[in-house]
Amino acid sequence: MCGNETQCLWQKASLMEACYIMHSQLDKIRQLKAVNNEFLRERNYVHEGSNASGDAPRAFDDNKKLQFEVLKAAEKQNLIRQFIAIS
Repeated sequence: MCGNETQCLWQKASLMEACYIMHSQLDKIRQLKAVNNEFLRERNYVHEGSNASGDAPRAFDDNKKLQFEVLKAAEKQNLIRQFIAIS
C-alpha cells in the first residue's frame, strides 16, 4: 500500500484528527441549531405576549449572530472535508 510505513501512519493520524474535528464541529452545529430553535420559540412567545416591547430588535440581532456562528461552523466543516478529499 505505502512504501514507507511511517508515512502511512502520519497520513492515518492526520485523517483521524480531521475526522474528529468534523464530528466535533457537526456536534457544535447541532447544538447551535438547537439553541437557535429554542431562542426562536422563546422570542415568538415573548413577541406574541407583547406587541411592541422594544426587545424584538435585540432578539433579531441575537438570532443573526447565532445564524452567523452556524454558517462559520459549516464552512469550517466543508474546508476540512475538502482537505480530506485532497489528501
